[in-house]
Amino acid sequence: MFKNLFILFLSIHIVGDFYLQTEFLATKKISAYSMVLLHCFIYLLGAVAVSLVFSGRIIMYASLLMSFLHFAIDTVKFFLTVKRKSKSEGLIFIVDQTFHLLSIGVVSIILVNYSIAIRPTILGLLRVINSDPYQPLRWLSMIALVAKPANTFIKKALIVFKPHEEDHTIQGAGGWIGTLERTLMLIFLSMGEFGAIGWVLTAKSIVRYSKINEEKHFAEYYLCGTLLSMVYVIGVFWLSFS
Repeated sequence: MFKNLFILFLSIHIVGDFYLQTEFLATKKISAYSMVLLHCFIYLLGAVAVSLVFSGRIIMYASLLMSFLHFAIDTVKFFLTVKRKSKSEGLIFIVDQTFHLLSIGVVSIILVNYSIAIRPTILGLLRVINSDPYQPLRWLSMIALVAKPANTFIKKALIVFKPHEEDHTIQGAGGWIGTLERTLMLIFLSMGEFGAIGWVLTAKSIVRYSKINEEKHFAEYYLCGTLLSMVYVIGVFWLSFS
């Protein structure tokens, strides 16, 4: 039960902290507390919206509690890091998300003995897709996790290793490639086709072969990003299906 609750509240978190947060808002809230308040308000709206999928008020109350904890963490982060330099950006992001995950764990523990049910109408729609109504929800959560949150996490985590040379690529293409790569990995993992994952990584490497071969720093950065992406996908898959 704890794992299901954790996945549920994690899904609420990634909707509010990633998909409902624009690049403009993410940039501005670093130096303007008013933007932090706006982000937390949008987060609250997203949490309430997701909680409407479930019957009863307990998930609604839990979403409000989680939103308050998110506000508290973001407020502390703002006042502690408002003058930090960009080179600390990766560490700040990881510490911030760690505290958010801990708060999600706390809320999940509080509700572990409560009965949680999906609204009958939505339950019927999910059963049309699959006899196990939670299966589509797990897949939605996994795909949401390996898209924007994964791109942001890998980018922030490796920011100190990123080569300074200008990279002439189509803007946003790297994020799409990473998302498709991790989605294919999830599909192959669910099918037990572990060897096929190697073909995905090979296809990705062919495009960058010349740069990998000629630039040592880029090759190391590329390898770290690829391995971190793999670990991320395996972690998400394990969390959802273990």
